[in-house]
Amino acid sequence: MIRGMTDAGSGTPMGEGITWQAWATRFEVGGVPAGAFTALLPPPLAAKRWQPGTPVREAAFLLHTELVSRIVTQELHFRTGDEATALKSVYELFPETRRLVASGGADTADFAAFAIGVLNRHVRWFTAKWHGRKERGAFRIEDERHAFRADLAAIQPLLRGFEKALWSLALGDATNTAGADVCAGRGERAEFAARWTAPQVLLGMGDREDEGRQVLAAEHAHLRAAGGQPGEAFGVALSGGGIRSATVCLGVLEVLARRGVLDRTDYLSTVSGGGYTGAFWSWLVHREGDRCVDLAEQLRDEVPKLRRRCNDHLWGAEPLVGRARGLMTLLGGLAAQGLGLVFFVGVAAVVTVALRIHTIPGLVRGAGFLAAGLAAVTLLGAAVLPGWRMRRVAVLGLAPLALWSSLGLVGWLYRAGGDAVGRLGWTTVVAIGLVAVWLVAVRWRFSFLAKLVGRIAVYLAVPVLIGLLYFAFLEALGHPQGGIGFASTVALLVAATVVVLFADANQTSPHAFYRRQLADTYVPGAGLTFDVLRRAQRRPYQLSNCTVNLPASRRPELRGRGSDIFVMAPLRSGSRATGFEATADYEGCDPQFDVATAMAVSGAAASPQMGMFTQAGLVPLMTLLNLRLGRWLLRPGQSAALGGWLDLRYVVREALGKIDESLPAWHLSDGGHIENLGIQELMRRKCRFILAVDAECDEAFALSGLAQALRQAEVDLGVKVEMDLSELQPDDDGLVRAHFQMGRVTYPDGDVGYLLYLKSSLTGDETRAIREYRKRCPSFPHQSTGDQFFDEEQFEMYRQLGEHMAGGLFRRGLVPADIAKDPEKRVDFDSWWRSLVGNLLPPEAPVVSGTYAHPDRVAQCQ
Repeated sequence: MIRGMTDAGSGTPMGEGITWQAWATRFEVGGVPAGAFTALLPPPLAAKRWQPGTPVREAAFLLHTELVSRIVTQELHFRTGDEATALKSVYELFPETRRLVASGGADTADFAAFAIGVLNRHVRWFTAKWHGRKERGAFRIEDERHAFRADLAAIQPLLRGFEKALWSLALGDATNTAGADVCAGRGERAEFAARWTAPQVLLGMGDREDEGRQVLAAEHAHLRAAGGQPGEAFGVALSGGGIRSATVCLGVLEVLARRGVLDRTDYLSTVSGGGYTGAFWSWLVHREGDRCVDLAEQLRDEVPKLRRRCNDHLWGAEPLVGRARGLMTLLGGLAAQGLGLVFFVGVAAVVTVALRIHTIPGLVRGAGFLAAGLAAVTLLGAAVLPGWRMRRVAVLGLAPLALWSSLGLVGWLYRAGGDAVGRLGWTTVVAIGLVAVWLVAVRWRFSFLAKLVGRIAVYLAVPVLIGLLYFAFLEALGHPQGGIGFASTVALLVAATVVVLFADANQTSPHAFYRRQLADTYVPGAGLTFDVLRRAQRRPYQLSNCTVNLPASRRPELRGRGSDIFVMAPLRSGSRATGFEATADYEGCDPQFDVATAMAVSGAAASPQMGMFTQAGLVPLMTLLNLRLGRWLLRPGQSAALGGWLDLRYVVREALGKIDESLPAWHLSDGGHIENLGIQELMRRKCRFILAVDAECDEAFALSGLAQALRQAEVDLGVKVEMDLSELQPDDDGLVRAHFQMGRVTYPDGDVGYLLYLKSSLTGDETRAIREYRKRCPSFPHQSTGDQFFDEEQFEMYRQLGEHMAGGLFRRGLVPADIAKDPEKRVDFDSWWRSLVGNLLPPEAPVVSGTYAHPDRVAQCQ
């Protein structure tokens, strides 16, 4: 039983002398509609003196206890809150109220009139609406869940006012309108970790810690001059994935610009396709010179133009001319690369003829004797000398026999036709036969046979081609009386020598064409240099992530990877393996070291050397065919320029995998060849807040890009991330429960940051246009990265998906209702992110001092 409060010296309950209507009016505050309670009171009760008896007060106390312990007056957690449980909690208020009224009988008539009136008038519509929908499976649909939460949020202010009124009834104190102490703290958002130390050096730099300190100091000075907060930096990462990723990221950036989040962004870290959008953003911001621009307004004006340019971004405004230009570039580069091969083979043939061992049978026999001798010596050494491993024996002893066999096979193929046409025919028949067997194996899903034939074709293609060319040179040079054949061969050797001495692989490879077309699409007009970005001192500071291929490096941290992340940035560029140099020095060595080059190199997916994804069997063939979108970058301080003999040395090293950090030039390729999300460089700078957009091709939702990035961050930087990804796993219809999830980042010094991860996905609440497009294209939004030719509809669907995903970050329940209703309203970054932390991270037990605190948690706080 509750002991009543009394007025001092009077012995009567506090509030005696007022009517029920006057008492109910006191609770029309805090979002409760005016007259919400007074309109419910029957006239006899409204005019009756407010003097609750003990039964009324006890019933009010019990119902109040039910209210404050239910979700009906508490925040429904955006992630862990369960809609079905919340509906049940509201629904059960009705039987509980009826039970209290029945147990009190006539003595609780006043309580019954007030409480049942509130429930019938303001709550019954909610339970009636959602009970049926819940039975029909509404809570399995994303947009229905959000609609339920919106309705729940609509009734919660009134129920909280109702709870305060019940507390006043329970105390018998009409002046107490604040509610019980057990309600204190309700609705508060999570606070950021109190302890945070600003970084002084890039994480994970190893023996280059001094360089890391210099890099970070320069970047922090730039950010401070731009009004940034380098001590608690916020970074946005845009993943790789070609034009698909670029277009999704474009939609995300549009929302962030409208909401003012980009104005608070310190770093923009891009990889591959995400770099297309990053370069487009830089062009938008800096094309007006020093004049400040409204980025949201600029995007509204320029996105339609970008959409038209992207319809055929690889071929330009005139597709026929563009295709012809691309074909000529490919054929010209292939010819130049072929002439480089001709030079080497021709020199070998000249030496063979000079030594008078140029007849094919004699050459094959001589090679056979030499191979057999080498094999015998190797096998004898393995039998006599201890410690020789079988792998070494196989390489040293059996490899010469295999090469001799290949030489004999090529020689037989060459002589089988009798003349040039016949030799070409034999070669063609063998090639077509291999292709036919491979196609049949693929068609009938004989995976083992397909892989076997594919490997045979790859490993034989280069040696067979070189062998045929070699024997052709032998015959032409060994029979000078042929006249035309001899003269043609000499002319070919002279042309090959000229190419070797003067050609530049960066210009003869498809990289030059690829860069030009991307620049025309995303950075039109005059070239955008890093010098412009340096002088402008604006945010966000852009980091273009590439891969520096170092397969021959002996640095222990690169073992198993053969590569490292190479960052192109306005102030300093480089990697922990090669060191960091002033970007201005790189620009001095290479006039094309600019934003467009960074964009193209970061997206150079096809290249002989591909970091962690290099396929050794394909490297010689891709080098021979000049399939190289990557770029050789001259190290600052080198007097030699790229091109000519030096350039040829690099191409040979690329084919053989003999590249390390000591060379005068480094080979760069797609940033996704080592880390495809771009978050590792943000963690290296100890960003406190990171928003990562993952739009890579991942139809199975393996989240492999995220897994690889987090694994490398832990190994290289000592950074650990806790994140629940269960809601990002698709159901049978390919739908996920959420587009995004948040994780807690723990840095090596114990400071805590936050990673907000957006995954390209479908939840079922997208626009009708997106849902209809998905029906026609079931692989959306994970269509192959090989598709780089988006039409208008495809571009718009991916852009709208990115816009929808980012718009969910400002949904009601995550941000205040007034911000959620207005898609153009800018947000306060700290308040917005605090709301995300409170709603997306799972609740934690409070940390308290004293006997009952968990010792580990107390130690963390200390």
